[in-house]
Amino acid sequence: MLTPEQQQEIDDAPLGRQLLERVQSLLPADDAEFDRWLDDALRRQAYNEYVSAFAAAISIGRRVDPHHLVKGGMIFAGYGILPEIVMRMPEGEVPESLIQSAETNIPRRHQALMVATLAVWCKLYRASVFPPKLIELVRAIARHRAEDSSIMSWYGAVAVLTKDAGLATILRRANPALASDAEWTKLSLSVTGFEKMLSAIPQRSILDAFGNSDKPQARLLAQGTTMRRAVARVGRNEPCPCGSGKKYKKCCFEKDQERLRHSTSIEGVTAEELDAAPDAHLNAETFAKLPWQHLDRIDPTKLPQSLVEPYFNRLMEMNTIDRLVDDFEKVGYLEPLHAAWRTAAISTAARQRPDLVERLVTLRRNAGFTDDDLDDIIRFSLLEENPADWLAFLEQRMDEAICYDDDPNELLHLAQATAYSSYPAIGIFVCRSIMPLLEPKQAAEVRDHLLKARDRRGDLPEDPMIDVLDKLLARQSEESDQSEAEHETLMALEAKRREARELKERIERVQHDLKRAEEQIAQNASKSVAETGDDEELRRIRRKLEGLKGELREVHNERNVYRRKYEEEQEHVLELSKQRHSAPEDSNAQDDAEADLLLPPDTSGIQPVRLIDFPRNFDQRLHEAPRQVARGTMTVLGRLASGDAAAFSGAVRLKAAPTVTRVRIGIDWRLLFRLLPDRIEVVDLIPRQDLERRIKSLTS
Repeated sequence: MLTPEQQQEIDDAPLGRQLLERVQSLLPADDAEFDRWLDDALRRQAYNEYVSAFAAAISIGRRVDPHHLVKGGMIFAGYGILPEIVMRMPEGEVPESLIQSAETNIPRRHQALMVATLAVWCKLYRASVFPPKLIELVRAIARHRAEDSSIMSWYGAVAVLTKDAGLATILRRANPALASDAEWTKLSLSVTGFEKMLSAIPQRSILDAFGNSDKPQARLLAQGTTMRRAVARVGRNEPCPCGSGKKYKKCCFEKDQERLRHSTSIEGVTAEELDAAPDAHLNAETFAKLPWQHLDRIDPTKLPQSLVEPYFNRLMEMNTIDRLVDDFEKVGYLEPLHAAWRTAAISTAARQRPDLVERLVTLRRNAGFTDDDLDDIIRFSLLEENPADWLAFLEQRMDEAICYDDDPNELLHLAQATAYSSYPAIGIFVCRSIMPLLEPKQAAEVRDHLLKARDRRGDLPEDPMIDVLDKLLARQSEESDQSEAEHETLMALEAKRREARELKERIERVQHDLKRAEEQIAQNASKSVAETGDDEELRRIRRKLEGLKGELREVHNERNVYRRKYEEEQEHVLELSKQRHSAPEDSNAQDDAEADLLLPPDTSGIQPVRLIDFPRNFDQRLHEAPRQVARGTMTVLGRLASGDAAAFSGAVRLKAAPTVTRVRIGIDWRLLFRLLPDRIEVVDLIPRQDLERRIKSLTS
């Protein structure tokens, strides 16, 4: 380890060739000691020291453990040297470490550079075998448009290098500048140049990347957060705030510049002050914004109890579940922390980490609690290594769900537990059986669990049960008083459902072609022939298949957006309906008043097919009514004209005008018509409150 004097020397030196050559002579021979040095430099936020030690080791051909990239990746991106470091690390879990770094709270530009760099790395060192999580991560972040064109170019590099058609579609839809084929081709050509540039990096010395300049360089204060000044802003020629009477530049300026280098996300507080007394500067709100470099330095055993839960919540937001479990073991299980403990246990179980779940549950057992009241997902995780016990517990929970199927929470917990288990196929069937029993909002939650299970199996995102539910939703909406916004969203959802069905049919045809081509090659006696033209045909079919699957995944994501939008609109309409009917006595009085205007219902027999006669200007009446009312009116008239017996069940004749029949259109509108032997003569479409007045006009 370095002496304080050596640390200060490195910290004060400009980051360049001379510094790297100086640090080369300080590198310890022992790898474990070198790892400790890097970890300590990060803990102290000595970024100059961290970068120079890392680069110095690479410059002499020394292997550096890729796990240092998890926290170091954002620092190298901040210095603008990430590709120079990463492309010189030809082995190990480099992409996996960079993905973990990209998932933390860092600037989007750095995140984009990381994923583009690791895509080139995989092509160069892993023969284009990419981590499964890469596409999932980049698709999620690429849906949000970025003003910086270089960010979208780096995401585009990932799409081109991985040949993922779904990601390319997302990028082109989210960014109009990339929508045209010409612009996308231009991007693809630039990716070739980017790839060549990064591939050439290992051929030159890393010292050349740092240059020979001895001029002071801008220092990296922190990454992934908004920094707040540890010193108030004062003009250089203003009187010094210390009260000495001198100008600020001739008094405390240099001292304050040093203090500024240790700024944190909390105004007026340095990193050292935060470390020394976190409870004096932190609260639940500041914890929610605390970056990893400060969070990493906190000892939870020294926090007041009121801050322990916000600390654990922040660790969960940062996806650092290993650190989360380590720190829970330091603090122990406490009753006031049960909510945080439960969230942590569910999160680790959903990530298929039964080892961490076991450690968390052991803490709770040691505190004197049993497992009987644990969530299903936690209990299923504990039984992962014993399939017989796991299935026995599944049988028990399904038996209870059958007996108590009126409790939606029991069903929701069972769906979640099985979907995130080691048996996702079972989870899919459990979710399918539960979804029709729930309200739309709860069914949507189970649908998300089902789709996660399909993703883990590598299945296409579209599930047959989702189509069934969408059709039921459309049928229910036709019979309800639907808002215009709901109608438009539902129509968009239906269009996406049809598009998904067409894509699935095309995929099935291409899969059939692929199978037939493979069978032909297997029957081909000449191996050389099979490896030339036939092999190229197979690659073409497989590329086409992957492209269609990418399109289907994108359509699936768009369907989910429309579903959530529709669910939100339904909740809004339901709330308005509750407010409108908050006085049930008034509603009942209106129903009674309307009933007084009607004759008893007639017995509905077999009805003939009739033509429809519309009154003059009825199209204008439809135009004035809400769209869903107009649509419902035409639907009802079509059913009446076709002789649909069910359509006549709500048709009742008027007392004052027995030749006129009334039928409800939703809650607030009424359709009046005359039922003739061969025709339906439409009289009017009116709001409910105008019914009595309209009857008077018919009888006058």
